Amino acid sequence: MALVGGTPAHLGLSYPAGVVGVAPMDCGNKMPRDIAFIFAQSLQQIVGSGSLYPQRVAETTAHESAHTYGLPHSGDGCDLMSYSGCSKLKTFLDKTMSMQSDSYGQCGGMTSMNSHQLVLTALGPAGTGRPSRSDRLDGHGAAAGRHLLPAAGATVSATVTVKATITDDTASPRRDPS
Repeated sequence: MALVGGTPAHLGLSYPAGVVGVAPMDCGNKMPRDIAFIFAQSLQQIVGSGSLYPQRVAETTAHESAHTYGLPHSGDGCDLMSYSGCSKLKTFLDKTMSMQSDSYGQCGGMTSMNSHQLVLTALGPAGTGRPSRSDRLDGHGAAAGRHLLPAAGATVSATVTVKATITDDTASPRRDPS
């Protein structure tokens, strides 16, 4: 799940300025309930509300969501898994790249990565009919969600209460398999 909006302060977090997202690094994609947070208001403070803003929100959402599938930081600035800048549209690059020198994302001793291939391994190619992550975990249908508040297209203030309902076809709780 990826939640988009607000700033770290809205979650009671005191991250330094410039932090625009956070997600757990799920090595091996073992945790079924990962949540990525994308701080859209923080992004807007950095890039403004012009045409670059939606692109940066989408890139950050893809980046943070990919951490929940075990993708580490890339050393290539034009790869979606890099937090460095790029003068063109970022994408999951289909090439072998060095990993960022930070300590985040060193799953299983990896020293290089191909983010495109890692995404294919985690999610499968588009249009294959591959079962969703939740289908594979409990053998039943995926959970369904419905957004209730705020209404679609509504203009909201800086502080927003989001209300949604989530239902699943199984009563048994899903557990982290590790």
